[in-house]
Order: sequence, then structure tokens, then C-alpha cells
Amino acid sequence: MNLFLYNQIPYNKTAFANKVVEVAQLLGINPDWLMLVMYFESRLDPSKKNPGSSATGLIQFLEATAKKLGTTTAKLAAMSNVEQLDFVYRYLYRYKSKLKTVQDVYFAVFYPKAMAKDLNYILPFSPRTVELNKIFDQNGDKKITVGEVKNVIVKYGNDLAKKFNYKSAAPTSPNNDNTLFFL
Repeated sequence: MNLFLYNQIPYNKTAFANKVVEVAQLLGINPDWLMLVMYFESRLDPSKKNPGSSATGLIQFLEATAKKLGTTTAKLAAMSNVEQLDFVYRYLYRYKSKLKTVQDVYFAVFYPKAMAKDLNYILPFSPRTVELNKIFDQNGDKKITVGEVKNVIVKYGNDLAKKFNYKSAAPTSPNNDNTLFFL
């Protein structure tokens, strides 16, 4: 199967990949975007727990978010990767019309209020939240901007595409070398 990070799926590879494609089609997005976001957040592990918060699962559902979806993070962690994709879909569905890029998909998961903000917008995070997400503080100023998050996500995706020698089915850059895969 030609799905980004397919070989990184820990188990249920075919069923999970097929479900990712189905969810992406329902959301009107590229399935590779969804794979990148889930890999960034959890390495595709539905039981992954963030040691600094209640965040759990494929897209790191917070306990409050899980409750809004009619479940708990404990129940999400006990689900298979395929089962949890139903909750990923239910969560992302509310943002369906705003998911135009991989960065939009990431912001829907990470901080939805920033989806429509300009690149210089500083996310209103506490020092602890900035510390927990220091990967995004590219200039070390103890602040995270929309532009910094977008840059990190694109670079991360492109680096993974190179690392795993992923070739998209569609042209990704003028010379189709994947250097601009996630732009």
C-alpha cells in the first residue's frame, strides 16, 4: 500500500491503513496528512500517554475532549488503532471545512483556535505548556507562533518522507523529489 508511514503502523497494518484512507476521504483530506499528524503525536500508538498531561491516543485526546466525544482517555487507550480512528474522525469532523493543508489538520488537533491566525500570532500558552511543546519554540524565546508550528510540521513530514524514501502517488514538487511533499 502506498500510504505515508505504512510500514510504521505497529499492528493491524492493512485494516488501519484502509480505515485511515476512509476517514481521510470522509474529511476531504489527503490520508498522508492524517498519518503524519498521528505519527507526530503518538507514533501511531493508540495507547500512547503524554507524561505531562491527560493526552492519550493517536491524536493525543485530552480527558475533556474524550468526554465530549462520549468516552474517556482510559477507554481510548484500550481501543485498537482501528477502533480509535472512529474517534479521530468524530473529533476532526467539526473542522472539516477548514482542513486545507497538513498544517490545518495539525492545528485542529494541537490548538484549533490558531487555525485562522497569521504566522506571527503567538499562541497564548503558559510557560509550562511552552516547555512541554518546546519543539515548536524554534528561536528559543519561550513563545510559540503559528509560523513556528507550521514550519516544524512541514519539516518533520518532509524529513520523514526522505528518511523512509516515500514517493507520493501524486507529484509533490516540480521535480517530484518529495522535497516539498508537505507544502
